Amino acid sequence: MTKSIQDDHFVTPIAAYKSSTGITIAYELMAVSLLEVAICGDFEEPELVIILKQVVDGLKYLEQRGIGHPKLSCSSVLMNTSGQVKIGDQHFCREGGTDNLITGFYKVLETLLTGHENGNFKENMQSTRWGDPQLYEFFDTVERFKSEMTSDLTTRAKLEKIAQHPFLKLGQEQLPTADFALPILWRFRWLTKDVDAISEELSDRTLC
Repeated sequence: MTKSIQDDHFVTPIAAYKSSTGITIAYELMAVSLLEVAICGDFEEPELVIILKQVVDGLKYLEQRGIGHPKLSCSSVLMNTSGQVKIGDQHFCREGGTDNLITGFYKVLETLLTGHENGNFKENMQSTRWGDPQLYEFFDTVERFKSEMTSDLTTRAKLEKIAQHPFLKLGQEQLPTADFALPILWRFRWLTKDVDAISEELSDRTLC
């Protein structure tokens, strides 16, 4: 399955090695996961839009091929120093069951909004730092699509409506440059570490 997913919105596999326990796949090096971005919290609505648009584009690619991603979360979506966001853990992807793409996207969105994977955005809405009313409408839309209330819509239709939502349609002049990723990386001191230290911290992203 990993080989069959060929798109810029996914982490690139570099090599595969056979071992006594199975196959180990080495992927391109990415700086941080979206979970670390969420924990850092050093971004605003325009940066959030850039991140989410890239995730949605990747999910649309999967849906068009009838592929689901049951392990989609902020931990499995990575970002490089140029602000490029890529979906990882492709070895978990399976044909069919694309409903989990919406569930996974909801988890990614809520984690980015709350700063941790078990966060509840609606419970903390009064104290949230987010101020754009369209963001709250966007969250409600995604939450509704995740529920059974919209079972009449296909996953493709839901992803298209998500992609066309006004919150993700900020004007180009409102969007930051790719340099938005650098403050996040500096905050985690990724750019000051040597290659060996980075490799050790990313060892759990070399997947089996």
